[in-house]
Amino acid sequence: MERLHRIVFAVFAAGMLVLGGLGLSLPFVPDVDTGFAPGSDAATELLHLTQEAAAGMFALGLLAAWAARHPARSGAVHVALTAYFVLIAAIHWIDFARGARPLTSGLLNSVPFVVLACSWGLRRAPAAEPA
Repeated sequence: MERLHRIVFAVFAAGMLVLGGLGLSLPFVPDVDTGFAPGSDAATELLHLTQEAAAGMFALGLLAAWAARHPARSGAVHVALTAYFVLIAAIHWIDFARGARPLTSGLLNSVPFVVLACSWGLRRAPAAEPA
């Protein structure tokens, strides 16, 4: 079980680090099509928000990498990551409920929460200290 925990968190960490790295580098790609006029305030703000979200993803990737290396001590990190992805999923389900997003948005953004919730039991419980 511990090995499966490590694999789940390592894959999760790799995905978050790659997506975060791509998001951080996006503003440096010439002629990024934001759907706004190039150089406009809206385009600049969208790229800024993309970088901020990517920095968060990168941080989540680092937390997940730590949890993969320390499964016995990863309980608090596991709870924090799960809580974060509950909020992300809720945002997308609320947007779906009010007609602003398609069903796939809610479903896809629920995957990290479901994986983390299902993997809770894969952690190895800390060894009890002898009395």
